[in-house]
Amino acid sequence: GGITDGSSAISKMEAGANLVQLYSGMIYKGPGLPAEILLAMQAHCEHHDLSHIGEIVATKTEEWARKPLS
Repeated sequence: GGITDGSSAISKMEAGANLVQLYSGMIYKGPGLPAEILLAMQAHCEHHDLSHIGEIVATKTEEWARKPLS
């Protein structure tokens, strides 16, 4: 949960998620949210020269693991 834009979806994927929940985000942002997220993922992949979104998954797992719980 907590996915309200493309950046937050990408962050969760970098942390290791391969599935994100959009329910709350869609309530606040509306039905255009999935398209917004897909466009952000496409731009991210192009910027980082990735061939598909699966290459985003778990790229920053160690960084997320070091974050303090608060």
